[in-house]
Amino acid sequence: MRATPDPCTRAGPPDPPAEAPRAVSLPGGVIEVTWSCSPFDGGCRIQRYLVDASPASAQPRAWSRVAAVLSTCCRLANLPPAASAYVFVVRAQNARGLSMASAESPPAAPLSPLGNDDEEALDDDVIADPGPPVTLRPGEEFCQDYHVHEAVGRGRFGVVHRCTRLADGTDAAAKVVRCIRTTERDRMRHELAILNLLRGHPRLLRLLDAFEKPREIILVTEYVSGGELFERVIADDFVLTEWDCVLFLRQICAGMAYMHSRHVIHLDLKPENILCQSQVGHKIKLIDFGLAQLYEPSSSLRVMFGTPEFVAPEVVSYEPVSPATDMWSVGVICYVLLSGLSPFMGDSDTDTFNNIVRVDLDFDDPVFETISAVAKDFMCQLIVKNPRKRMSAEQCLEHEWLRVVAKRGALPLPTDKLKKFVIRRKWLKSGNALKALSRMTNLSGQRPAHGDEALDLLACEEDAPVSQPPPSDASATAAAGDEAD
Repeated sequence: MRATPDPCTRAGPPDPPAEAPRAVSLPGGVIEVTWSCSPFDGGCRIQRYLVDASPASAQPRAWSRVAAVLSTCCRLANLPPAASAYVFVVRAQNARGLSMASAESPPAAPLSPLGNDDEEALDDDVIADPGPPVTLRPGEEFCQDYHVHEAVGRGRFGVVHRCTRLADGTDAAAKVVRCIRTTERDRMRHELAILNLLRGHPRLLRLLDAFEKPREIILVTEYVSGGELFERVIADDFVLTEWDCVLFLRQICAGMAYMHSRHVIHLDLKPENILCQSQVGHKIKLIDFGLAQLYEPSSSLRVMFGTPEFVAPEVVSYEPVSPATDMWSVGVICYVLLSGLSPFMGDSDTDTFNNIVRVDLDFDDPVFETISAVAKDFMCQLIVKNPRKRMSAEQCLEHEWLRVVAKRGALPLPTDKLKKFVIRRKWLKSGNALKALSRMTNLSGQRPAHGDEALDLLACEEDAPVSQPPPSDASATAAAGDEAD
């Protein structure tokens, strides 16, 4: 039988898009470029479209490649400053080559990509004078000074309400924790001491007030309204780029550097504990210091809590922790933010812990093709098994990737995998809550718990740190992780 000739052997490059592309300026310094399909593919499937940009004032044109996509639309963020607007051309590519360039788009000028808030994010954060430490005040004074509104979150051991300070109308957040046993009260006093140590840095949640009732302790902090960082960057109105990731990671490392200088280690860094300061700009806050510990280099502090996907190998192996333990988590958060992939997640917590101990890290996924080599180097110097070989937070701030010299990485990063990651994390959290409530009901043989009672039980079931003899293998630690997360 005579073989059918491959059309690619008798065809050539495709035709360019028939019409000039359209360029539209969007908020946040984003330009959206759209175009029509190539009218003739040259006998081969179109592999991708290449988008070139030039300042509209440049004569002759100074073309540079700004995107390579499969679809007929792309969004470009944080383009290098131009003397005027930009013009764009599009080329189609198949296995035989590139088409000619399309006609030029009409000029489009990016709106201001960074507001004053973001320009400030490029500078070193100013450490403010925290003033005198916050001490526990009588509980009855809380209602005299604050008006309580709706619940905005349910944490490890309590409920967080939005509240208003009556003296000046400022919004705040009140974390209300039931403290019946002495150990519960001691735990809250420990958290109060930690928060007092960290009050000076703008990237760390600031403690404002504290109150003690016979059965409760209330910690009042600043109110952070922007929501979780990962939820914001996957929103339809946000175009995530590598430059955005630089801004976020620089602030995270600045906050960690201050924490570590105060001899505090967080020990529960994860995406849910990074909030946006507002719904605009890039400013973030690190929160949830309920598991934070004071660190003394001469001591051998060991812990058995944390979130499985983000804990360092020394936590899994029940070895001494240090500030380097937090920096491992920073590296994993960076990996997830850039790619949407969880580098060590397995089919079970046991698999995840085994992957962590082996440090099975790679950049093989196609999503990393557009990530800069310097960003990969940044992650590789954090996700290292030996804690002594990891960069410190201060060293991270001096790394080439985080040094604010010039904007880089203007191409939008795909966020479809990051969206799946966020959805999975939400599902796991709700699934753990349902399993815990069912387990409590079945084991008790009594009526189901309701209201605050259920919340208190759930907090203990879902998130309480585990205290037991050191595990003999990864499986034992995995069981501890199930209880801790």
